[in-house]
Amino acid sequence: MGEGLSEGPPPTAPPRWNTDHVPEDHEKLVADALRAQATSSGAHPPVTPPDRPATPLPAGWVLLLAALLGLAAGTVVAVITLR
Repeated sequence: MGEGLSEGPPPTAPPRWNTDHVPEDHEKLVADALRAQATSSGAHPPVTPPDRPATPLPAGWVLLLAALLGLAAGTVVAVITLR
């Protein structure tokens, strides 16, 4: 035998993962895991919708707000320009 070599047992192979329970379809595996997580997590109770829907903002108020914001932006631009 040459120098530096030992007569020990041969190196063992790394342990193999037990894949008996893993399905071949990886998408199904991910879907099953997400489904299990969603059903087992009690962090988010079911949300019940309100009795009546929220009333939308009237169009007149939206136009008024847009006009006021436009005037404010124009004023800022005018002040910066005229300085």
